[in-house]
Amino acid sequence: MAPRQAAFISAQLNALQAALAEKGIPLLFHEVADFNASIETVKNVCRQHDVSHLFYNYQYEFNERQRDAAVEKTLPSVICEGFDDSVILAPAR
Repeated sequence: MAPRQAAFISAQLNALQAALAEKGIPLLFHEVADFNASIETVKNVCRQHDVSHLFYNYQYEFNERQRDAAVEKTLPSVICEGFDDSVILAPAR
């Protein structure tokens, strides 16, 4: 990811977090070093907050698809639902 893109995403997350906080809604986000760390982080957050359902948008690159499959496998008691987003026609799975 380009530094400019990372800065944009960070600024948007901070703004969203502040707006939601005004309504009493927490927004958690964690920066991790790699895909394996992201799997562990999602698993830990789900356990910490007793999550029953996990909703996410698909990312179609190879590593991201592997990560999503690993997250779902790691959370057998959580209902995980992925959605197509930002595409006109979703790629074949």
